[in-house]
Amino acid sequence: GARERGLAATRPHRPLLALAALGLLLAAALALAVVEPLVHALRRQSRRLERRSLELERLALVGENTSAAVLVGDAAHRVQWVNAAFTSCTGWGAAEVEGALTVELLAHPLADQTVCAALRDAVAAGRPQRAELRCRRRDGSDLWLDVELRPLHDAHGTLRGFITVGHEVGAPQAERGRVAPEQGA
Repeated sequence: GARERGLAATRPHRPLLALAALGLLLAAALALAVVEPLVHALRRQSRRLERRSLELERLALVGENTSAAVLVGDAAHRVQWVNAAFTSCTGWGAAEVEGALTVELLAHPLADQTVCAALRDAVAAGRPQRAELRCRRRDGSDLWLDVELRPLHDAHGTLRGFITVGHEVGAPQAERGRVAPEQGA
């Protein structure tokens, strides 16, 4: 009696139990088919990002530890970042120059205008340029830089900015000849 009634009472639930078991099996299969590859993809992406981060840290160390003055500018050549050598060479600190136009920042009234025009044209065209340029330090004193301007393009060729590397050099021979008598006096 009672036992048969108990067994009979569970019989209507058997299809529900089978359906629940089937649902669990489908969920497990879905997890293996979708979630597992997603987890692997996320791990691979995480490793790529970790390697990229390490690469960027190394590049930053190069920029910070070189003796060359390095300036990173946007597409209009507004300053975004300078290294310690730039500050040491020009007297301008990073916070002071951020957002400034490079040509205005280091402009010298006696600079060769042909050279300045070539640099402006290179910026406008997004092409590399190298020049020896008379500049002005923050304190107003003369500074001669061998400047190399390198455009930064994204994967689609769009100009994103410039890296400018400058090495302090002496005045060109023509300038030294003009300055020498005053220095000897």
